[in-house]
This record gives sequence, structure tokens and C-alpha cells, in this order.
Amino acid sequence: TLNGMFSYAIRNNLIEKNPLHFIDKRKFLRKCKGRSYEQQNNIIVNDDLKELLKVIKESHLKEDKTEYKLQVEVKVYAVELIAYTGLRPAEVSALKWSNIHLEKNPKDGYYGKMIIQYSMKEAEKGYRLEETKTGKIRTVPIDEKIKAILDNVKELGKRLKRKCGDFMFLEYRHKKIEPISPKSIGQCLDRLCETAQIKHISPTT
Repeated sequence: TLNGMFSYAIRNNLIEKNPLHFIDKRKFLRKCKGRSYEQQNNIIVNDDLKELLKVIKESHLKEDKTEYKLQVEVKVYAVELIAYTGLRPAEVSALKWSNIHLEKNPKDGYYGKMIIQYSMKEAEKGYRLEETKTGKIRTVPIDEKIKAILDNVKELGKRLKRKCGDFMFLEYRHKKIEPISPKSIGQCLDRLCETAQIKHISPTT
């Protein structure tokens, strides 16, 4: 990098000689130290995952939910979908019903597939749809657990009488109905971890 920089400076008559030619490379490199990185344990252990899913299930089973609690339930389903699929929060935020392709005759626990092609990115005014982090379109199979999440989210949408284009997961934000934000999913996961009394983790974990 330095050689390139000084070569550019010589070509543009900013300097006459490359100062690196006067440096003892071996002595110089002995003084250079590489960065030390602390290992991060960005995984959720099995017991904690069981506790998290237990709290999620208990949330689903609660009856006589107020409208506010039904809104929260949408976020709980978003967290549950991440737990089962490993999707990124921004990908769940961007999910549309048109991305869901169900089989007419499910067989051997295969109910269809989800096409993951968008990601919700933070912008100056809210969020906007972009391509996924890797720039690739992925296919995620739908099993019995994921099918149950999709069915319940659809039912919640009917009960709350909410719609925002074709987006699956919605929330009330900025005095209007919008696609759920990745940040909201993370905040919901924080609350669930607290209830489950487990170490706080990120949705990406």
C-alpha cells in the first residue's frame, strides 16, 4: 500500500524518491505487531435455545390478548422463524407473501419453500428493500413448524386488520402500519431472553 502511494507521488512530481527504499525491511517488520482478536462465542447453547423456544410457546398459548399484545406476538413469530431457519432479521423484515410457495399436496413433512431475495436496510427515512447481504437468492424449505408460523401470522394479520403491500410481518410505527424493522425483532429477542433468564443474544446469533 505504501509503495503504491509513494509511486503515485513520484509520478505526480510530489516527491523525488521512494522513502521505503531506505528502510531495513526486516527490522521494520520485527516492530510490526499483528492485531490480537478476542474469540467471540456468538452461538446459543442448546439448553438456552430450549428455554427460549419454551418462552415463545408460552407467549403463543396466552389467551385474551389485547390488541397491543397481538402486535407484540407478530414480533415473537419473527424471532421464532429466525430460530428455526437461521434467516437474518433484515431478511425476515423483507419477507413477502409472494415469496411463499406452498405445495398443493404436502408430502414427507415438506410443505413448500420460501424464496429469500430481499433484505430490509436502514435508510435516512425509515427502511428500504435491497438485495440480500450476499447478493444471492436462497431457497428455504417449509416444514411443519415453519408452516404453523406462517398460518398464525396470516391469522394475526386478519385479526388486527392490517396490511402493508404484500409484507408478512407488520408493526405500528411512525403512526402508520409498516413492515417490521430488524431493530424491532432484536428488541423482541432481548425481552424474550430476559423472560427465559438466558444470556442475551443477537438475532444473527
